[in-house]
Amino acid sequence: MCQAILVVLLKCGIVLASVSVHYESLFLLSALLRRKQRWYSERLRAGMMVLGCLIAHGVEVILFGMGFRILECANQVANLNGVEPDGFNCIYYSVVVYTSIGFGDVVPISPSMRILTAAEGLTGAILVPWTVSFMFVHMQQFWKSKDEVPAV
Repeated sequence: MCQAILVVLLKCGIVLASVSVHYESLFLLSALLRRKQRWYSERLRAGMMVLGCLIAHGVEVILFGMGFRILECANQVANLNGVEPDGFNCIYYSVVVYTSIGFGDVVPISPSMRILTAAEGLTGAILVPWTVSFMFVHMQQFWKSKDEVPAV
């Protein structure tokens, strides 16, 4: 019972931290992209936007990877089937789950890992489209400001 409560608290903390990182990253990027500096070309602004979003997603994946690693260390048993329990494999697994790719080469065994896996999959399924819509809106603004839209 106590372990289940700790797992739920860990899950909620990581989800809250990930959403906060994402919100703050997009807020800061939006403020940065609104500035009309002479040395900002449209391509540089688009590149900064993509790079900033990738960094935000990277931080979020690492947060979940750290959560998987904490669960590995707390249980003192392998909770992921198919790999050695180390930090890099936890981050690899986190990337696969966050992006909803789900290769199947690494599978959660313990109930605590399954709970965190489900939370990360759902979080990634929400945050990735949020990024896509953010980028879409800003790219529209970039192209409107130049009065030309490239042919698709």
